[in-house]
Amino acid sequence: MFSITKAYHILHFNYNLTLNGWNLDVRHFKSFAKKVIYKQNYDLQVPSIREFDLDHISDRYYGPNTSEYKNLKNLYSYQPEDLKRFLARKAHHKMKSFQNLFSKDLVFPYLKLKNLGFKEVFHFIIPNISKQTINSLIKVFGFFNYCFLFEIEGEFFIQNSEDIKFFEKGLYIKLHLPDCEFSEFYNVFHEIFSLLGIIEASPP
Repeated sequence: MFSITKAYHILHFNYNLTLNGWNLDVRHFKSFAKKVIYKQNYDLQVPSIREFDLDHISDRYYGPNTSEYKNLKNLYSYQPEDLKRFLARKAHHKMKSFQNLFSKDLVFPYLKLKNLGFKEVFHFIIPNISKQTINSLIKVFGFFNYCFLFEIEGEFFIQNSEDIKFFEKGLYIKLHLPDCEFSEFYNVFHEIFSLLGIIEASPP
């Protein structure tokens, strides 16, 4: 069980996607990741990463008569909002509601991509790591085109163990990938996590 204190959203098409489709090369990823880890001052072309600080969100209660509640009710739907139709309708009242909530850090907007060939979603939960390691992992996963990373704090237990362990800093990663040979990326992830001291290196 954990709570989220900060969110990072990676969305870019700087590389990996060509006119002929996806070209996600595990060798390029491995080279990119090692440059991030070993060459801290190396000028990497890491795409812009959006940050949302959730740790300082107000715990104020917004009742039905507040503008914030009315704004949220105006925006909220059980289904995602289609951006093209949303903009085509020139829904100024909804845009105003969104701007009001966004300016107060009360919403966390993101795009749900369609028809781009994303096939799989992989989840990583890494407790007990330093801020420096978190920063390195954020840069490493900047290689991918569509990814969410969340700084977390909370507790966990190991299967078949009754001991609950608490942690103040961790990272939850939600990675979207196109159809690819994930086993190759898995091996590189294992190597990266070993280099960063997250897991023990495999014996030779």
